[in-house]
Amino acid sequence: MKKYTVGFVFDECMNNVLLIHKTHPPFQKDTYNGLGGEIEGVETPEEAMARECEEESNLLIQPHHWHRFGQINKPKKVIYFLSAIFTGNPAHAKTMTEESVRWISTQKIPAKILPTTTEMLEYCIAISSIDTKREGEYKILNLDE
Repeated sequence: MKKYTVGFVFDECMNNVLLIHKTHPPFQKDTYNGLGGEIEGVETPEEAMARECEEESNLLIQPHHWHRFGQINKPKKVIYFLSAIFTGNPAHAKTMTEESVRWISTQKIPAKILPTTTEMLEYCIAISSIDTKREGEYKILNLDE
């Protein structure tokens, strides 16, 4: 079974999230997604997310700062969703691959984003809100495809 990560990096106030403009695979072309990719070898999702974040955005966020908040189970793969707060200068985020990264307001999430990514991002923002105090909640989506 293949395992993947999708990570949302937020600024300290959670007003902005770092997203990547996808050029591949074909079903994601011209959409936005969280950072991430395939988990390699014996990596944990947190270790894979730290590696992918640095490879794609130049931001070094240690594995212990990544928090799992959900997953999608499909017949042949699992996608772990993680989040982290970046406390440094947001300008340090820069495109490191052919897919560009960009800080986007959490109030203006682009329409061109995968539906499950939108659902997980909205869930992450909701459980992170000080008013809701729902820490420790974990969302699991089981999809047939």
